[in-house]
Amino acid sequence: MANRRMFHKDIVTTDRFLRMSPSCQALYFQLCMNADDEGFVGGAYKITRSMRARKSDLYHLKDMEYIQLFGSGVAYINEWYVQNRIPRDRIKPTFFRTEKMLLCVDDCKKLDEEAGLLD
Repeated sequence: MANRRMFHKDIVTTDRFLRMSPSCQALYFQLCMNADDEGFVGGAYKITRSMRARKSDLYHLKDMEYIQLFGSGVAYINEWYVQNRIPRDRIKPTFFRTEKMLLCVDDCKKLDEEAGLLD
């Protein structure tokens, strides 16, 4: 996992984002900081508890379509590749292959194109 993460101004400065509670916004930033190179976060509930955010903040991010939650506790950051451009030779593949396959039913090719994995 990389040590640096980017946040796109067009995502985190919108009225839609700024209308969320400060704890919900902070949770989004923490989830992004803990995501792997493909935007998957293991232990989303653990991160929520560790920063004393409410479970409802996590579900609010899901309802607002900033993240996707899987039953395994893994979260995926929507629009990950809009915010983070990682050269394809430096991307470490995600450990959460099962969740990626679930996510990829419709969007896998699009995600791979955005990540620069397809030529």
